Amino acid sequence: MKSRTVTLRAPTPTMEEIEAIAGAEGISVAEAMRQALAKYVETRTSDPEFQKRLEARLERDRKVLERLRVAGRGRVAAER
Repeated sequence: MKSRTVTLRAPTPTMEEIEAIAGAEGISVAEAMRQALAKYVETRTSDPEFQKRLEARLERDRKVLERLRVAGRGRVAAER
């Protein structure tokens, strides 16, 4: 799977806890963070209320995208 590098600021106590957990599990801190992120996504996407908020957000984004497309066509026509 393709991956991206991210920079994250976290409170020192939280990072110490993650380091301890990762060490006890025999995994790297990076792997512990990947697992935590995967669990977060799994938890959110299985929540019906989150799904409703996501759908509402996507609908707003679709409307904005359509306005931008229409505005872009107007600019192209004006430039001709």
